[in-house]
Amino acid sequence: MLWQHWFHRANRAQTGGFTAVGTLLATGTVSIGLGIFCFPSQARSEATRQNANQAQYADHKRESQNQQSKRRAIVVGGGVVGVASAAELRDRKFHVTLLESNSSFASECSFAAAGGMQRTNPQVNREKWKSTVKSWIKSMIPFQSNDAQLPGLFLSSSVLFDPQFRRWFRLFTYSSLYKTAFEQEYQTQNMLGFTDWAIGGILDVMHANDGVLSKACNLNENGALQLLYDESELEPSRHAMFNGTEPWVFISDKDLFNVEKSLQDFQSPIGKPPISAVLQYRAVSAHCARFARAYASKNLNGVDIKFNAKVKRLELSEDQSHISMIHFEDGATMSVEEDTDVVLATGSWVAPLARTVGRFVPLYPMKGYSLIANVSDVKDETAIPSRVIVEPHDNLFLSRYGDQVRVAAIGEFDGLNTQPNKSIAERLRHKVTKAFPRLSEAFQSAQVVCGLRPFTADGALIIGRDNVIKNLSYNVGPGFNGWKVSLGAARVLAAVLANDTKYIDSLPFDISIFQPDGRVDSW
Repeated sequence: MLWQHWFHRANRAQTGGFTAVGTLLATGTVSIGLGIFCFPSQARSEATRQNANQAQYADHKRESQNQQSKRRAIVVGGGVVGVASAAELRDRKFHVTLLESNSSFASECSFAAAGGMQRTNPQVNREKWKSTVKSWIKSMIPFQSNDAQLPGLFLSSSVLFDPQFRRWFRLFTYSSLYKTAFEQEYQTQNMLGFTDWAIGGILDVMHANDGVLSKACNLNENGALQLLYDESELEPSRHAMFNGTEPWVFISDKDLFNVEKSLQDFQSPIGKPPISAVLQYRAVSAHCARFARAYASKNLNGVDIKFNAKVKRLELSEDQSHISMIHFEDGATMSVEEDTDVVLATGSWVAPLARTVGRFVPLYPMKGYSLIANVSDVKDETAIPSRVIVEPHDNLFLSRYGDQVRVAAIGEFDGLNTQPNKSIAERLRHKVTKAFPRLSEAFQSAQVVCGLRPFTADGALIIGRDNVIKNLSYNVGPGFNGWKVSLGAARVLAAVLANDTKYIDSLPFDISIFQPDGRVDSW
């Protein structure tokens, strides 16, 4: 079987064939002015890597297209992951039907995404578990003022009675506290290898054809700036940046406001100004929903697209071996042949849909909040950030995408409720307008949007076939900036469904960490 093939690859990697992915390039304080960063050797190697990746993928794509297939696939979900999955399967000559519950693509989680595309991955480990639980407890303290520090994660007490949450939390606890150091490190390094590869791939697509897609999604290549408040944060080892491969430099307090003019009137939430900042100078960001829609318009020719197709449940065949029917909320049904792959790419809704056929998918919705303001409502152009700004005390992520300025912050565990909590939204708005006074007028009237991020219990994506229901597959997770790896995840999924072991062997990471087997279980 294909998973056994990957398992043997994993064994080889664990016995010495695995090389850590990337190292941080900066180890000391660098003070910069308004000059342009230039790292020639890195730029050449990056260009070489991207060209090689693009050529390699084109070769595999041509091979796949030459093998005329009569396979069929139904992709459920029209966010960025579903759109990319449908396009990749179509490129491998699958006859694809794409079901989207709304009237347009990327209308929920993809629409509310922060847009960051750093080569980093938050880890699920002991520190993550402690900070998550601590944040939940803090969020449940009553009568907190708008000036109180925003917890990174809120918890609604109602989820404590949700069986999905309780089972997810047990697995999250196990992955955080009881996995061996080797298991955690192996997953971390392979996730980083995948993330670096996936971002390279999506940037190749954005820059192709004179950058048509990069313009459509307002790609920002000016980096990401994280503010620092404490002297201890000037220790370089503190900035592994989620164990990422994103290179960075320190920016001194003297140069900070020249490098990022939008911070010139910044009001620190702790009462003292930043003493420095970390600049991830190669980091990029983009508008997720705009990318998904522009990508769909160019890459879904030949795909049977059905909008307003709200899937209610799945139905198994009489022998329980495969999906035989899809039921919609309006009472309509769709028959599914035994050899038709059904791909669940609905983000947080993967879990409840899988449960209708008795499958437990280890994820839980984490509701992200974003405030979206219009650039036209900002009177002073210099108040608009030129890059992503991260304010760590209140976990604010400020960025500009064309005619929008948005702040993303906070994750709330509140089941499948997509509506913003008014109290949380008001606290967020208060924090933003106070910290960035020249943006206050624009953000006073800013739209509040929420999207449910599918937080997997072990921090890895779930990609591939269910090991019990033979025509059911998943493409979901991990819950943190998943959009930046959406195209890479779709390519992995398409290779799995096409049984393309040659392509899988060529990848610079071990995809067995994504397999549903051993993670997706029965209810």
